[in-house]
This record gives sequence, C-alpha cells and structure tokens, in this order.
Amino acid sequence: MSEELVRRWFDALNARDVDALIAMAHPDIDVYPMQFAVSGNYEGHEGLRKWRSDLGAWDPGHHVEAGEVRALDNGRFVMFGRVIIDGEPFSPYALLIRVKDGKVVVMRSYLNDEETLERMGVFSWPP
Repeated sequence: MSEELVRRWFDALNARDVDALIAMAHPDIDVYPMQFAVSGNYEGHEGLRKWRSDLGAWDPGHHVEAGEVRALDNGRFVMFGRVIIDGEPFSPYALLIRVKDGKVVVMRSYLNDEETLERMGVFSWPP
C-alpha cells in the first residue's frame, strides 16, 4: 500500500498535479524539495501549494524517471531515479518519503546517488 502511495506521489510530482499531492499529503506535511529553482522547506498543505507555485515560476521543464522504491523503517521509503532536462540526463535523484496515517507527512528530494546519500547518513534521518 505505501509503496503504491510513493509511486502515485511521484507521478503527481511529475504531472505537477497539486490537487493530487494535497489529497495524498498529511495536513502536517514537511516538504524539503531539491534546492533547484527554490530554497528552504515548506510546511502543511498551503506550504505544498506555495512550493509548487514557486517551482512553476521557474520550471525548466524537467521530469524524473522513476526507478526502484525501497522500504526503509518507521514508515519511510526511498525512490531512486534521475532528473531529465531537455531529454538528457541531468542528475541522479532520490525521493525520501515518510508515511503517517496513510498520507505523506515528510518529503525530501536529493540530487544525489544512493552511495553518496548513504555516506551522508540521509537514510537514517530522524524516524
């Protein structure tokens, strides 16, 4: 179920479908997007809307190719992929999500590969 939620969340991100994201987001969601055209973090449903609006103001037309989804612990999941801009690979990508009460409560995005994130301790972010 939660792996399916991660994939649906990912699809809504690529589709830039704010309403679908809000429907899947916990009211207390914390969004830590890749620092790519935006900076900082966003909180709650209004924060999620603001992030998508901020990103839409400067959207390079990128999308992310999905890869493996892996369950971590305490309702946390990671999906690996790569960012594509103008049809060309731009960067490795990782989406970390924490699920609470069937909704996404934390989202973190990284322009890094799995090995780098492992060395940085990202996968042990507070449970």
